[in-house]
Amino acid sequence: MANAESVIAEFKNFLASELAPDEIAAFHLSPKSQKYVAGLLYKNNAGTITEAELAELDRFLELEYECRAAKLNARQALAKAG
Repeated sequence: MANAESVIAEFKNFLASELAPDEIAAFHLSPKSQKYVAGLLYKNNAGTITEAELAELDRFLELEYECRAAKLNARQALAKAG
């Protein structure tokens, strides 16, 4: 089962990797990590999220923003090359 540390590690490994632009554009979190984050989003929407979980969710959203920026740059590089 995923936990906060494993989700953060997955994001960081992606951001630190030297992947080809097409690999960057295709990146998605693993299903386990997606399920963990979805659970936090559900708790947040239901109003049952703890302060610690909210801090995790905030960190994930920051990392997601960085991932989106990397993916956008990769797509732009692919468009120029192709």
